[in-house]
Amino acid sequence: MSELFQLYSLVYDHNQKALIETKNINYPLIQILREALTEQENVLKELLPKLNQASLLINDIKEPITILYHNYDIVHSIFRAYERAVKWMDKGNLSTANYLNKLLPEMKVSLEQVGDTLETMFGFETIKYVVPSFYLSKAR
Repeated sequence: MSELFQLYSLVYDHNQKALIETKNINYPLIQILREALTEQENVLKELLPKLNQASLLINDIKEPITILYHNYDIVHSIFRAYERAVKWMDKGNLSTANYLNKLLPEMKVSLEQVGDTLETMFGFETIKYVVPSFYLSKAR
């Protein structure tokens, strides 16, 4: 099993936990968050089998990887809006906000580790437009 597969499996696990946690919440920001998480889930389901192929080429995986990073940025932004609503306006579910506040940074750490692994495998010049720079050690 490749290192990339293991790291993206962690991202998938975090994604699944977030989807489960938000499953029964009927709040507009959570509905938007779930849409982004669902897209991320679908991309991961497409990406994970490709990572176990013997001859892994960056061209085979760069589109789903780019989508994942951009989706995480959307998830993070929407979550922060939800967290503000919960804390400032007393709307929504505080326990869900607290849970996601711990879970989403773990997902980001996994994405940073993946970025570093991709940089090692393919080189900075090859992935600099695939993985946003703030997920790469070289740029952080």
